[in-house]
Amino acid sequence: MRIQPREQILDIWRSMLNECHADGKWVWGGRAGSNPVSDAEQLLCPFHPITQITAFGVHDPDTTPSDVLDALRPLEEPPRIPRALVDVALEVAREDAGRRR
Repeated sequence: MRIQPREQILDIWRSMLNECHADGKWVWGGRAGSNPVSDAEQLLCPFHPITQITAFGVHDPDTTPSDVLDALRPLEEPPRIPRALVDVALEVAREDAGRRR
């Protein structure tokens, strides 16, 4: 059996976006519904590889590998993917702040 970690990460992103992104909006929650822990887990799924592994970086869509852009395409068109990810992170921060009030 051959392990293909890059393809596995991209498959996880595709599956996650299939479940967590509908009609142009992020769908928060999970098995236990939306809460700070499950929302953070959802964010870590794309953000950890993007910020820690150079080959998954999306900061420059002109140099981002096409397979990464294809996996994240449900978020937005390639030039807007970085902004869409920031918008998702800001949304969870606002949600969390609202829960603490």
